Amino acid sequence: MNRLLPYIKLLIGWPLSIIAILFITKFLLDNYSRISGRFGEIKIEFLFLSILLFFLYYFLRGFLWKQILESKEQKVNFFENLYRYEISELKRFVPGNIWSFLSRGVQFSELGVDKKIVGVSILMEIQLVLSGSFLFSLLCFPLILNDAVLREKIIALIPLSLTVAAIFFIATAYLYHKKYDKNMTLIKSIYLPGVSIASKIKLTLISTFTFIIFGLANYLIYASSFGFSIENLIYLSSFFTFALLVGYLSFFTPMGLGVREGVIILGLSKGIGTINSSFFAIFSRVVLIISELSYLLLLLLIKIIFRLR
Repeated sequence: MNRLLPYIKLLIGWPLSIIAILFITKFLLDNYSRISGRFGEIKIEFLFLSILLFFLYYFLRGFLWKQILESKEQKVNFFENLYRYEISELKRFVPGNIWSFLSRGVQFSELGVDKKIVGVSILMEIQLVLSGSFLFSLLCFPLILNDAVLREKIIALIPLSLTVAAIFFIATAYLYHKKYDKNMTLIKSIYLPGVSIASKIKLTLISTFTFIIFGLANYLIYASSFGFSIENLIYLSSFFTFALLVGYLSFFTPMGLGVREGVIILGLSKGIGTINSSFFAIFSRVVLIISELSYLLLLLLIKIIFRLR
């Protein structure tokens, strides 16, 4: 196994990054014709602000990861953490759902973080994604409850979503109790195992703020095409985060039009029509991807500049 380890690390490195970029390129090319005809209608100032907020969102995701590691008494360089976290996140565009997590293990083990710590930190991050996005999503429930069709569809998803989340939290508690700390009770291991109450609150607040930014970034994409309204700012921002949460719970591949886009189309159709909703679902995904690639390129440029100095 030790002989194979260098080859596994190589595979999870740049070859998978190239594959991820190929899948991203294919997605962008496949959907270009669906959105290019409406480029002239887009308000650039809102789109630009959206991209800036997505930069902040990706920064906060990396910052949250660093805070998780620090809660486990692991110290890593701030910039190196941001860069390696985003490099590993790029792998999620490769079908299979596990590559970003495997890459995370490789990237941070190279920084001296124990693989077991990386493993439990990934489980904690997933919990924080679920809890942070859920807390902000609560604000969109009036929007959902006031739409009979949307309410019926969403209610149908709730049992499965809750079951998946419950199984994950219980499995995390059991795994942590068996593999990491047998003295920790299952109840205490349910949410963010092995950290203090104060750290749990801190991490949850950071995560919630992160997904508020995600929702606002998506709303600005919406505003760039359909106009800005303070009346629906909170509801729609929260709803876009809710769509992400439902998609995250589905465990489908993140490329292509999936559960997240389906929820968006369902939720917006009554207000702006199915055609406009479909356009937004595709366009928001494209902006999301371009923003992430731009953010990664910025980190890479900064890394190169520091090396040359």
